[in-house]
Amino acid sequence: MAAALAPIPALYTARIVDTTFSSLRNGDPDDVVPATRPSSIPDCYHWITINVTALGAAAVPPNERGRYTIGAAIRAYYARIAIALVPAAGAIGDAAHVAAIQADASIRQRAILIAAARAGAMDAWELGLADIDPAQCAADAHIVLDGAGGVAAAGPVGPGVNPWAVLPRAAVFCDPLGDAPFAAIAASFAPLTDAELEVIPTVILMGAASVVHAGFSLEYFAHHYLSSQGSRVAATLTQLYMGQSPAAKAWFTAAEAILKDIVFHKGPHVVLPRVLMAQAASPEVARRLRGSNLGAAAVGLPTVEGLMKTGQGYLAILLAVQSLATSVGHRVELPELAYAVREVLLLPRAGALNAAAVPEGFRRYVPVGGTRRALVDRLFPGLIEAARPAVAWCFGYFRGICEVQGIKDDTPAGTLLRSWAGAHAASAQVADNIQGYTDYTMAHRAERNKAQDGILTFRRYTDDPAAAARGAAPAAAPVPLLAPVGAAAAAVGPAPRP
Repeated sequence: MAAALAPIPALYTARIVDTTFSSLRNGDPDDVVPATRPSSIPDCYHWITINVTALGAAAVPPNERGRYTIGAAIRAYYARIAIALVPAAGAIGDAAHVAAIQADASIRQRAILIAAARAGAMDAWELGLADIDPAQCAADAHIVLDGAGGVAAAGPVGPGVNPWAVLPRAAVFCDPLGDAPFAAIAASFAPLTDAELEVIPTVILMGAASVVHAGFSLEYFAHHYLSSQGSRVAATLTQLYMGQSPAAKAWFTAAEAILKDIVFHKGPHVVLPRVLMAQAASPEVARRLRGSNLGAAAVGLPTVEGLMKTGQGYLAILLAVQSLATSVGHRVELPELAYAVREVLLLPRAGALNAAAVPEGFRRYVPVGGTRRALVDRLFPGLIEAARPAVAWCFGYFRGICEVQGIKDDTPAGTLLRSWAGAHAASAQVADNIQGYTDYTMAHRAERNKAQDGILTFRRYTDDPAAAARGAAPAAAPVPLLAPVGAAAAAVGPAPRP
């Protein structure tokens, strides 16, 4: 006879059921409670607020104030990063530990990069404490300086104090934690070199661009930065590296291994995601960036909802092949998706939607008080699924065109070959994708054989209505891309013959 199962102690039962978990099978997706800890960065890179009250600060020119604050921030980050990354054989902050820290050049590079990048982000985007994630804030300090720049008083600070106050040049950074080893490491930071002084303004510009880069990446990839999607960042760096002196170029080369991670990942990570995504979604931001000579950071802006981006990608692939496919007898159209993309883009991105402004056929997809994102999340999955076979066919057709004509994916004419939307449709609808490729190659072979046999087709095109009425119109007019709701969602196949 089998032994009876021992009962589970109540203590362990309580531990098992202690976690609150939303239903993943039923209910409104907007009501799901996060079950895991939000992504974060190491504590040593958390936001440091430097609040300074300076007596006699009126003597400091306004355009000089940012430099002093950055100097204090560099030393603060230097100490925090050094303590976290360089283990101490003895006491933290003793002579041996300070020597080990100074021997690691990357500690100094990290401190300069993170402090300058965040200075640029805070200044360019006018970010305040309300825009910083409270879970990624380090301990603050309130430092009162006397007229000579010495520390008169220091203590903890509450919310609402300006983090970008004046720090006179003669002031020595005061440890926000009241920890002597921390202050000793911060004070051991050697004066900035000429090359470092030259690179800091460039890093400040990188920090300004990092906000929209992070917002773009969060919108489409749910991460602040992905090295596999770093082409936008690379374009920004190329633009900002121009005109650097040999010494500055050498500094950036030495810091190349950590620069993108520090400036474009850890730098903006402390800013609330909704703030980052809102800046990347603003239609005016791209124009402001170009006006600031940061046009490389404006590529792809403003962002749209991820499913909307997929819909736009589908239509771009359709448009690339529609005319040619129609001319040889195929019929391919996506009127439902095209109509939805056109109409939803007219709706405001921020705030609750006004039901009267939403097309009648879409209103059932908008929850009470819902935003445009809520509408897209409910409306577009069905449209994209219905359009996927047609897009897979078009993508295969486009691959055939590029292969026959020798077009590569690294040329302007072949950029669609790298399309995520096209690859996604092709992988989901393999048979349709192969059929599209086959249809083009067969059509090309047939036309080539006709030409070799001396069978030529002459076409006449005109935009004159009178000439068109006399028979000069093209033999096969392209199917319109846009059509009212109610038309077929997708159709691929030979056109009906009379």
